[in-house]
Amino acid sequence: MSTAPLVESVIRDADGTPHTYRVVLHPGSEGAQIMWELYALASGPLAAGLGVIAGIDGSFADLLKLKTQDVLGKLDAEAIGRSVQGALASMPALTGKILRYTYRDDKPLADRSHFDAAFQANYWELTLAVWGVVQANRFLPLSAISSLATPTPRAVTAPA
Repeated sequence: MSTAPLVESVIRDADGTPHTYRVVLHPGSEGAQIMWELYALASGPLAAGLGVIAGIDGSFADLLKLKTQDVLGKLDAEAIGRSVQGALASMPALTGKILRYTYRDDKPLADRSHFDAAFQANYWELTLAVWGVVQANRFLPLSAISSLATPTPRAVTAPA
């Protein structure tokens, strides 16, 4: 393992078994690329929602009074669906980039055999692991306020 900054957390698998995750933070150049890819994934659905809000007449205070059904009724669900579908299609490659410097029980997830063994029929743990790496690297500002139930990463010293 690298001597780069390291974040450690524990995630339970589908059977409840705890696994220790060690995340070596991405180098800035790679992390920036991942950050922009994540922004691109979110931009389509976000733009559709913002477009609806921008098209509503009234003050900011009026926008805050809107009911969810008022906004949802104006969304183009088909366009958002296409945007989300396109975003999800790029996730397998992005997942590999995100987990490149992640170790589960001291085994590198960049090694396909370790990845496959860890996540076969265990996709919720995969989701939590990816989100944990996104949080640790601060790829998205939303990670600071997310309500997803993931462990809070803590800094630890890299093993020699």
